[in-house]
Amino acid sequence: MTGATILDHVLVSFTNGHEQMITIKRTLSGGEVIDLNLDGAGRGSIARLVVFQTDSTDLVGPSPGVFNVAAL
Repeated sequence: MTGATILDHVLVSFTNGHEQMITIKRTLSGGEVIDLNLDGAGRGSIARLVVFQTDSTDLVGPSPGVFNVAAL
C-alpha cells in the first residue's frame, strides 16, 4: 500500500522519564490524521516518539517511511 503508515502502537517518552504506550492497531493512508490522548499533564515535554508496526516491542532499526507529528 503506497503512502501508508502501519501503526500497531506508539510509545511516548517524556523528558521527566515517564512513558506512555498507546495501542492504535490501524493503517493510516496518505493525508490521514489520528489524535492521541496523552496523560502528559505535569509530565514535561515530549522527548521521544517510537512507532511500532507490529505487536512486538523489539527494535530492529528504522524502516523507510515518512510521517508528520504535531503536539498541540
